[in-house]
Amino acid sequence: MLKELLQECHMTQESVAEQAAMHRSTVARVINVPEAAHPQMLLRIAETLGTLKHSVLRWYCLTTCPVGKSCRQPQFRKVSLAQTACLLFSSVSALNTKLATILSIAADERVSLNEEKDFASILENISEVKQGISDIEVWVYNNQDLLTKKEIASAVTLTNKKNLN
Repeated sequence: MLKELLQECHMTQESVAEQAAMHRSTVARVINVPEAAHPQMLLRIAETLGTLKHSVLRWYCLTTCPVGKSCRQPQFRKVSLAQTACLLFSSVSALNTKLATILSIAADERVSLNEEKDFASILENISEVKQGISDIEVWVYNNQDLLTKKEIASAVTLTNKKNLN
């Protein structure tokens, strides 16, 4: 997939390496042996190529990563839309209640020893929100036959807007 993306974008490994601030041999290794690559390296290449990060990661997780390939089995990953929506709502609500704490921590652009525990809790809430959004994307992807094309486009647009924020 990555080789094809390079060709589609009319880029060389050298130009990708330069734009991604990576060594050319690292780019070559990621492209030629993606199962050995760190996901962060894939993200940097995806951003350089201008592709959507989640599509490259989805490809990586479902086709290359050994853990992701095993999770494709239905018994490992069942996503209920109602349950995910409830979890996402509670995670966003918890994060919203901590907004004042986030603002006070951000005021001086650093995390003091007194703020560490609050900051760790906030990061946990952010992770829960991200997981909820990811689970909804998985549900939409797995249930495309249940949605009309208009609903799919709307769900993808909503997800992309949330990811940008």
